[in-house]
This record gives sequence, C-alpha cells and structure tokens, in this order.
Amino acid sequence: MFESFIKNLKDEPFVIKNFLANPEKYLSWDDIDRSLKNNYIQWEILDPSPSRHRIPIPSNRYEYFRYPIQDQNVIRQFIDQGMGFIMLEYSYSKEIVNELCKQIQEKFMVTTDVHVFGGKTTESHSLNLHADLATNIIIPTYGKIKWKVYNNRLSTLHDLDKIQAEKPWLEDPSLLDIKFEVVLEAGDLLYLPARVYHEAIPLGKRLSMSIPCWSVLNESQKIPR
Repeated sequence: MFESFIKNLKDEPFVIKNFLANPEKYLSWDDIDRSLKNNYIQWEILDPSPSRHRIPIPSNRYEYFRYPIQDQNVIRQFIDQGMGFIMLEYSYSKEIVNELCKQIQEKFMVTTDVHVFGGKTTESHSLNLHADLATNIIIPTYGKIKWKVYNNRLSTLHDLDKIQAEKPWLEDPSLLDIKFEVVLEAGDLLYLPARVYHEAIPLGKRLSMSIPCWSVLNESQKIPR
C-alpha cells in the first residue's frame, strides 16, 4: 500500500490521488453512529463562529474511566444541527484502522493514532488555518474537501499556544504564501510535514481520517498495535 507514498516522501507536502481502496471500510457514517454509542470515545464540537472554539459538552466523571463520559445525545444533536466535529483516538475502534496504523508504525519510526473530522453540510466548518506539531496524513473517506497548503512553517522557536490563539495570519493573509490548493475526494491522501500551515474547507457532507505521526527514538515508544 505504501510504495507510492514512500516514493513521493520528502519534507514537502504532496497529494496521492486514489491512494486508499474502499475508504468507506475504514470510516463511514455508520461508524459515526456506532461510535456515538461508545462511552470510551471522546468528541469535540467546533463552534461555527470564526473562532472555531470547542463547544463544551456535558459530561460526568467515573472512577474507572480514563476520560469523562460525554453526553452522546447532545453530541448527536450538535452533529445533526450541522456543526463540525472531531472524534479522537479512533484507531482502536475498528480493526482495519488499527491495522493501517500498525503498517505506518512498522514502516516508519513514529507512533500514530487516527482522529476523525467530519460534518453534514458545507457550513460544518473544520479548524481554522493552523499548523500541527506532528506530521499528518489526511485521507478523506466520504465527500469532498478543498485544502489550502502553504509554504510557510511554524518555527520551533514560537510559543505555539500563543501564536495559535492570536492567529495573526487571519488578520493579514499576506503573511502566508500558498503552495497549492487541491480538492480531495474519498481515498485520496494528503501528506503534511510537521508545522506546515494548512486549512480544510468542506464542500459538503464529509468524513476524513487525520493520522498524526509523532517521531519516536525507539520501538518501545510506539503505541502497541
């Protein structure tokens, strides 16, 4: 599966069309419905305002659960209302997804997980333009998403929390130099090196897997698969 990926691999963003066969087997709207019944999965709901802040989700804490138990009825209502959402740590929810992460960890000195980004309408916004500390592999599994990828990278000397909160590029877009724009469809792959600025613009109902790849020093630091 990863032959074409390795062939293209360099410290620059790139796209591989039709990378993943049968992407719906990895993530579908049926999986979203099923995951909404799983108390172990954590969700984030994105405020549709320009801030894209996370909307608080009612929850309860229990002694033997790692995370608070979120109110799944409220999450479902937010999603049905058209708000963008993020499902965290999806890789253990489905064997085929866990196997995908396992393959990545076997081929590269990284540890991985899968976060799901989705929404039911064009107005189900994703995150604002930003940069991530980890290298990211993006694979849509439903719908179309327009991506803007920039030449600029966030310096390791910046205070990440401060600059991400202030977002100076939103006030003056000329601060960033666009590298390319592309529309990704189900099964396509977008590779984003660490700290590259990027932005996703939904073109309708969509789902995608975001696979952060964190560098590790040895095999023992990888998440067991």
